[in-house]
Amino acid sequence: MSSPGRNDPCPCGSGIKYKKCCLNNESSRGFNSRLFYSLDERTKILYYEMVSTFGINKCKEWNDIKKFITGERISYFHKVIASLWPPDTNLASLLPKPGDGKLRALFMGRHRPDLVLQNIARYALYTDEILVLFPFQNPWCIRSEFNPIENPDQYKSYMLHNIDFVQRLAPWIFSGHVKLIPDPGDFDHQLRLKTWEMVKASSEANKKIMENYREEDPEDYDYMVDRVKPFILGAPEEYLRTSIKKWNPNLTQEQTEKLLVNMRETVQNDPYTVYELNDPHREQLIVSKCGTSVEMGLYISNLTGAYMYTDWKPKWDLISSIKDKDENTNVWTPLTKAFQNLDFRFLNNVTPQFACSLRGDGRLEIFRTFLRKTWVDINKEQASLSSSIGNNYADELKSEYVKAQAEWDDIDKNLIQKMALGTGVTSIGGALATGGMNWEIPAGGFIISGITNLLTSRYDRKRFRVSSPMSVFIDLRDKKK
Repeated sequence: MSSPGRNDPCPCGSGIKYKKCCLNNESSRGFNSRLFYSLDERTKILYYEMVSTFGINKCKEWNDIKKFITGERISYFHKVIASLWPPDTNLASLLPKPGDGKLRALFMGRHRPDLVLQNIARYALYTDEILVLFPFQNPWCIRSEFNPIENPDQYKSYMLHNIDFVQRLAPWIFSGHVKLIPDPGDFDHQLRLKTWEMVKASSEANKKIMENYREEDPEDYDYMVDRVKPFILGAPEEYLRTSIKKWNPNLTQEQTEKLLVNMRETVQNDPYTVYELNDPHREQLIVSKCGTSVEMGLYISNLTGAYMYTDWKPKWDLISSIKDKDENTNVWTPLTKAFQNLDFRFLNNVTPQFACSLRGDGRLEIFRTFLRKTWVDINKEQASLSSSIGNNYADELKSEYVKAQAEWDDIDKNLIQKMALGTGVTSIGGALATGGMNWEIPAGGFIISGITNLLTSRYDRKRFRVSSPMSVFIDLRDKKK
């Protein structure tokens, strides 16, 4: 995807030359034309800036991009972010609105490039729109010593990580099925403080959930170790020599040299490491994002008419901890049980372009129509619903499920054809995965009273639900096609 030239019309559709519309960053607050940009336009402008600034349109290999990751470019790019998302942004006016009939999901999983296809492509055939939290830092919200405009060199690794993340999402973003949204706390300091206080209040419960998860599934812990390792091994050579002797004083000089060579290779081969061993700017911030907190996720889902979904067990346990526990009068219990008893198929080892093309071809549209209709009724007051509605939808789910399975069989054939042509599929044996798609619809929904108060104090109460009525957990662990 090529980037526009400075004298070309801006891709946001403003009719203004690109250099005047989106590159006028001498004073970020002077970016007056931002006022008429939509959410999608801002995302596209930022994407084109990313492509141009970091030479993505000039590079054939991933490692080629590393030479464009300089402090000067990182600083410039974050000035563009500051221009597009200043503190006085009216975010609510830009976000999708509740009640538009769309089946909209808020992604609450891990922001890892290697998991984008699992997190997004697997689920995108089952919903209309997915909201993903903006991966970049907003410079207006960060102190000077950590600010990517003022001290950009510490963001080299994180910049590479985010470029990879957004590049993999690009087909979904430009098709309109994925929307990148900023954190509302970036524009409302009191909101951020209040949600942080709520997170802190539940920190002990959160800690226990994470400790249990680390024992059950160490994958994420190992991933973080792999992220930190290049920075440790990138320490000055003399420090490494001293440390090696301390760790194993019995190593010979030859063995020590071989170990140092291996350390250098580890640093140089890491996809998100830019610096050399003696680079004076080797200190890097290590940032790990998991969507957002459950508290902020609940705020966003109420603000946009979305429901939270995740494939990450710790986050699901946190979401489950805020659901209404009284199931005695829940008309939706038959439907939730019906979902739990079914195995669903999901895309797995396919390219983003192929996955997105299936959605463009209208695959599973009939099943999405059923889910969309269900979502509309779930959003209604439970007291106004027939006591039999859950059973009716459970029966309809089983019927629609059979039709969806037949369509997946047809997708299977298409995958085999793509494999024969050598495009779109990484491995036919793992192109599809099977797992659970558990809809949770508590009688009282998912609710934190403090979040409801934050919403009603900022907006007209009639615009918002008191609680989020549904959340979804995608569970593919230990399940294969």
